[in-house]
Amino acid sequence: MLGPVGGDDQDWVNGDWFPRLLKAGVQRMAVILPTKTTASMSVDAIMTEVEGTGLVSHYFDDVEAGRRWVMDAAQAA
Repeated sequence: MLGPVGGDDQDWVNGDWFPRLLKAGVQRMAVILPTKTTASMSVDAIMTEVEGTGLVSHYFDDVEAGRRWVMDAAQAA
């Protein structure tokens, strides 16, 4: 289970991982909400950094719902 994401890891996600994700052409990302409040706060802080990039994200409570959302969009394209 995911706990809080530390500052160094948040910096890496925002400064390295997200730019590579966007450069690779990823347009949609399903975010599975953690059950712990502190982990949810970390996810919110990370996702704030990609606002305005064109990446469409949606929050889900379970992996299967998120997977279906991404796959439905891929099939419609």
